[in-house]
Amino acid sequence: MQYVGAHKNLTWKPGTPPPPTPTNPLVGKTKLAGTQVIDANHILSLIGSKVTSTNGVQTVDSETLRIIYEQIQELSNMGEYEQAQLLKKFVDTELVPGNLSIGLNFDEAFEVWKASKLNSAVEDFSNEWGLDSELLRKSVPLVHILLPNQTLCHTSMNLLVVLIF
Repeated sequence: MQYVGAHKNLTWKPGTPPPPTPTNPLVGKTKLAGTQVIDANHILSLIGSKVTSTNGVQTVDSETLRIIYEQIQELSNMGEYEQAQLLKKFVDTELVPGNLSIGLNFDEAFEVWKASKLNSAVEDFSNEWGLDSELLRKSVPLVHILLPNQTLCHTSMNLLVVLIF
């Protein structure tokens, strides 16, 4: 296929029909290969497949860490900023320092870490506002029903408190 747009732009006069353009068939077959949707699950499986165990903890080499950070940045660029920040924080605070034991899969370790962060955030928020932390903790799934693609943050907990009380 040849590019003829520039030629048309230079030779076409307004008010006249555009000249016919012959369509040349593409030689060979075109195939899209190797596409992958980048989401949090993809990144977790990428990390899980690349970790090695050293002295009973999960580790990654520097090249793998660079690839992980690129994938996290791509996730952020695709509009999943909060999820990307959560993954980056987990990698920085748990994987890089060697805080993950080999007895737990990487994605399971992420879910456990996320749950502990959620409990900590609920506890802090309830203490700040003088709320019953157990009631707030039981109400957290409501936020995920109302805002399914959002991670729990201060703003969504404020919404939850408004809806409950």
